[in-house]
Amino acid sequence: FLTFLFCIIFLLFIPNQETQLNIQLLGIFITTVIAFIMGFADDAYNTQPMIKFMSQVICGLVLSFTGHSIQITQHPTLNYLLTVFWVVFIMNAINLLDNMDGVVALVSLVICIFFTLISYQRYGLWNIEFLLSLGLIGSISGFLIYNFHPSKIFMGDSGSQFLGLILACFSIDLLLSTKINEIEFQWQNFFKQSIPAILLFIAPVSDTAIVFIKRISKGCSPFIGGRDHTTHALYSRGVKVGWVSILYAIITVLGGYLAYVIHTNSNSSMLSFAIIYFISVFTALFLLTLFHKQEIHV
Repeated sequence: FLTFLFCIIFLLFIPNQETQLNIQLLGIFITTVIAFIMGFADDAYNTQPMIKFMSQVICGLVLSFTGHSIQITQHPTLNYLLTVFWVVFIMNAINLLDNMDGVVALVSLVICIFFTLISYQRYGLWNIEFLLSLGLIGSISGFLIYNFHPSKIFMGDSGSQFLGLILACFSIDLLLSTKINEIEFQWQNFFKQSIPAILLFIAPVSDTAIVFIKRISKGCSPFIGGRDHTTHALYSRGVKVGWVSILYAIITVLGGYLAYVIHTNSNSSMLSFAIIYFISVFTALFLLTLFHKQEIHV
């Protein structure tokens, strides 16, 4: 987090109009600070889930009103609501996936690399998203050395909340902020923007959705802790912790490649294949946990 703050300070000294301090950069700074402090408080004092949820909603609202808003519908209010939902969902998805050494750090690193490529392809070198994502790659890489199994440093909520927030922000700016035709809404354009974002987060999205489905079906709260994640199911079948994180990174690389192709290529023929890939990964992970003895901490 501190390294990321140095990246923001570095942006202030670049003599380029696009990277000067503005409302968007201020929004990123404010929300990342809120996410980190809230995560740090949860690590130290185990705060109430509602307090964490409200801080995530505030982050979503601040991003919405500082120029980081989803633009995949014709209705501004709906776009703001979708922005808040997406930010809250990704922050929780990244947080829930942080249940094994190196998984979130490696997956986040892969996602950030694809954000860097997409940002460079769209805007070139001198833009906020490219420079910040490049700095984030360095931050995560340095942290991953000590977080990969066997880890010497745990990420905690301070790390996962921060990463979830900034990755959600990048996905909004680079994938979900292209305005839809205000006269005629086209589902093809809607899917072309939303599917790449989902594919990039295929690992945390799939794990979170599966955990929620399994817990709700058992009458348990989906927000409680437990060892019922897809990562734990893999580990219970003999996959070593280090290989679990590598497997999730591979899944993310394939999803990221499809997201990059769909986003950068005007041909939408890859959309069907991308949907099949997501369904296949989700189904495989779901079946993996179907017969897994779940341990839920009530």
